[in-house]
Amino acid sequence: MNSIYIVVAYFIGLVDLIAGLICIFKGSRLKPNTYLGFRIPSAFLTQNIWSKINVLSGILGSINFVIIVILSLFVQSIYLMVYAVLSIMLMVSALSIYSRRIIEFETGREKGGEYPIEVLPTIKIRVSIILFGWAIMSVLIVLIFMSRSQLPEILAVHFSAEGRPDVFMHRDEFIVSFVSIALGGMILITSLLYSIKDVPSLKEFESYNKSLVSILQLVLVCIPLLLVYVYLVIYLYNALRVGIPTIIDAAIILALISVFILNIVKHSRGGTS
Repeated sequence: MNSIYIVVAYFIGLVDLIAGLICIFKGSRLKPNTYLGFRIPSAFLTQNIWSKINVLSGILGSINFVIIVILSLFVQSIYLMVYAVLSIMLMVSALSIYSRRIIEFETGREKGGEYPIEVLPTIKIRVSIILFGWAIMSVLIVLIFMSRSQLPEILAVHFSAEGRPDVFMHRDEFIVSFVSIALGGMILITSLLYSIKDVPSLKEFESYNKSLVSILQLVLVCIPLLLVYVYLVIYLYNALRVGIPTIIDAAIILALISVFILNIVKHSRGGTS
């Protein structure tokens, strides 16, 4: 099993390295665009911000790959894979926040200007959605730690199409990994939303920006809701020996896919978030 964790960690690190090199040698030399590079609204504002963020993302991606390789010599458990996933999440979060922090300096825009040449619309974020998503995640984390003692030492964490368990983990390894990746995902989405909140939306990127905000807000709520369901499935089977019918899993996955497709279609037709 440890070899699988190493392979997955190497794969994630290699993808990070390749994406980083593309950002450095290709993305940073292009004009701000929505098809190649580190594509967040705060990076679209000037060529300098775009180039700086893409070069920095490439450098961090390359460094992270080296760290994963070195770490694999000492850590060969699931924690290596958890680090690989978390490191990318936190890297994107850091780059997003950094891009937001340098906007004023890089653009030379001063707050309270008296005679603006053009007033651009700004990107609006619904803070209530962020708070709602974090509230669900907080309930989930409390539930996990309160129910820990009711779980056996070895857990079934994955089930076949017939509902039979086919992957097992130590209880504490599962809890640490599950909570870490869940929090990493929430931090990632929240950081992205923070980085684009009230950022001017250039006309050529307005449709992309609206779609991005809508999708991120949707994901921020869907992630904790889905994780609550996943944990309940694992808890019910391991603590109470109650299995959830496969048809319910399929229905939930289909519902989530449908929501995302409808959201994308809405914005492709010029809808607003």
